[in-house]
Amino acid sequence: MRVNRLRVMGVGAVLAAGIALGGTQGIGTANADVLSDLADAADCTYLYGSNCVHVEDARNWATEVTIWRFGYNGRNDISDAFRHCAWIGAVATRLGERDAYTVGFIHENNSQGPDSEFKMDDWNNFTGAQIGAAAVRSGTSDQWGYVLQKCEAKARSNQLYGLNGVKGNY
Repeated sequence: MRVNRLRVMGVGAVLAAGIALGGTQGIGTANADVLSDLADAADCTYLYGSNCVHVEDARNWATEVTIWRFGYNGRNDISDAFRHCAWIGAVATRLGERDAYTVGFIHENNSQGPDSEFKMDDWNNFTGAQIGAAAVRSGTSDQWGYVLQKCEAKARSNQLYGLNGVKGNY
């Protein structure tokens, strides 16, 4: 069972962290609430300090490539599965597999969605962290390109996870 909570911090520190990480997440049809975004920012800052800039950079990149490759930024569908894989995969190239998965887990734990969405996103974050680590091990100079290619191939072949963590259920 997951617990939603906002880390106890001064309101000013949480608000500053949220603004520094780009305010509310998502565009198009994939949106989250402000408290979830502020909790993500607070937790990331607490755990990773200035490295949180990589998390937000990767999130923005994943949203942009999702729209580029799928035409929209959806929710609970193939584009959502891809976006989570690509986001956490890109984070893994900067922070490492374990820390990238932790970032994804914290994000899902802070989200206000139902458990079926938590399971979907958590499994796709886990897959993305593995792909990002593989990109680093491969020695390629275009690690995010590697992540994009692998996550997209998995998404289009129904090898990412849908609602309730069921593979291909999107």
